[in-house]
Amino acid sequence: MKATYQHFGKIVNGQKLYYNPKLLQQSLSDLEGKEFVEVLKEKYKKVSLDTHGYYRGGVVKECMGYEIFGGWDEDDLHAFFASEFLRETKVLPLSKDDAVHQAPITAIRSTASLSQREMNEFVEKVIRWLANEGIVIHTPEEYYLGNYK
Repeated sequence: MKATYQHFGKIVNGQKLYYNPKLLQQSLSDLEGKEFVEVLKEKYKKVSLDTHGYYRGGVVKECMGYEIFGGWDEDDLHAFFASEFLRETKVLPLSKDDAVHQAPITAIRSTASLSQREMNEFVEKVIRWLANEGIVIHTPEEYYLGNYK
């Protein structure tokens, strides 16, 4: 079985700084004389449970007490916010009748597929939208401390 090495680090002043230089040296030694592939991409950070908790238990729950959402449940509210702020449309070529047409495809991303940065941006967009409707969302710390449970 061929070994696959995955290294993490940070780019500083155009230089790669590895978090585990010993593992890097080991992988270089193991691959001596062999060809390799190097792919650099931004590290995906999963959304923390605290962020999901703040969104569901703070933001969404807070909305349930407002008349604007009368008759809605929490799943309806989340579906509304997701359709507003997580909708993506891409246009793909569609060959039909000896011509190429444009086929728009719309999808709504799941919060489970978001990175921490993307989830933070989503929650901020929801909070701004709610603020425009006169709904105040408190900080995560205020919900965590039980001030608004």
